[in-house]
Amino acid sequence: MNDGGVNYTSDGGNNWTSISNGLITHQFYTLVSAQTDPDVVIGGAQDVGFFSNLQAHEMPAWDNRINGDVFGSAIDFTDKNIWYTTSFARYRRIKSINSGLNWALINNGTSEDDQWRMPMVMHPENPLVLLSSNDYFMYKTVDGGANWQTTANTGYISCFEFDKTNPNLVYAAKLHDGIVYRSVDAGSSWAALGSSPGSPITDLAADLHQLGVVYATVGSFADQNQVFKSTNGGNSWVNISNNFPPIPATTLCVNPFNPNTLYVGADLGVWKTEDGGGSWSLFNNGTLPYVVIGDIHYYEPDSTIRVGTYGRGYWKIKDGEQLPTIAQEVSAEGELNIFPNPTNGMVNLHLANQKIQSVRIYNTVGEIENEYFSTEFSISHLPKGIYFVLVQTDKKTFTRKIVIQ
Repeated sequence: MNDGGVNYTSDGGNNWTSISNGLITHQFYTLVSAQTDPDVVIGGAQDVGFFSNLQAHEMPAWDNRINGDVFGSAIDFTDKNIWYTTSFARYRRIKSINSGLNWALINNGTSEDDQWRMPMVMHPENPLVLLSSNDYFMYKTVDGGANWQTTANTGYISCFEFDKTNPNLVYAAKLHDGIVYRSVDAGSSWAALGSSPGSPITDLAADLHQLGVVYATVGSFADQNQVFKSTNGGNSWVNISNNFPPIPATTLCVNPFNPNTLYVGADLGVWKTEDGGGSWSLFNNGTLPYVVIGDIHYYEPDSTIRVGTYGRGYWKIKDGEQLPTIAQEVSAEGELNIFPNPTNGMVNLHLANQKIQSVRIYNTVGEIENEYFSTEFSISHLPKGIYFVLVQTDKKTFTRKIVIQ
């Protein structure tokens, strides 16, 4: 047996034949979905390398083009064919512009030092900006990996996390030292924070709508020492582990429509809270094995939780009804314009050669606030904050985010 499954020999070990057909043994460290295509999924795995599937929910066979240990991965959110990943002791950082058919080294400006579980994280608004590290340094690229700049003389970063409301605010965690770093210039410079959620810090996840709200998971066996929350950009942390089991927490994500709903991957499956960490319950739904979770994310276009496991491959589950998201509809430029945005109350819609049938305003929890049937209306009666506008026309459906200020 090995990381790829089971092999058989009938001549004392001179020749081996794989008998792993039907076994799902992928040990995923990371798992990434393309924002523009729900069926494009990639991930880095233990020993057996980089896996990808362009029809992940129709074709069970995954493509495996890179061997070895592969870690941090990213997909350009504007082009599903552009992929990035990191490889230990071989390529370090590589990039593909044709869905993994060919790869190019992108290490210019970095040292030759390596890092076990090297991260690769993309800016949420600019796909040419990425962050990475090695054992000794942090790096940033602003040209899609063509060149890297050293941004800090410290390394072995377990994870980077951009604040989703202000991506100039970024967090980084040093795995075994429990140190959290913060940048206020999108990763160009860093400062160590005096407060820490613990050690080892295995993952960070920012709330999608609240500035400075970030969560951390800790790989601890101690009682009530697995999940933490900061509401002030990492200056201080509150323990929200409560009844979380005394097993290492490995990864987490935040529900984009309800900030009180968190999903945490651990050594024994996925755990969920619906009250901001007040209480936790197992979220295996009777099907996901009790297995180490390597990576987890909430995929907005179809409201699914997607996980890469350490030994049982890739899993997904829909959690509740699909809610409107800004990733559901990628329309041609100018096809739908909403203005002003942000707004003080009045909203105008401009559609090219389409007739409006209805306009619905949703809050971030997915609840309908109002419905309109015209291209001009007022939402001044609603509290300030982020909302989603679902526009149904005689031809198609659009979803856009709008801010009341």
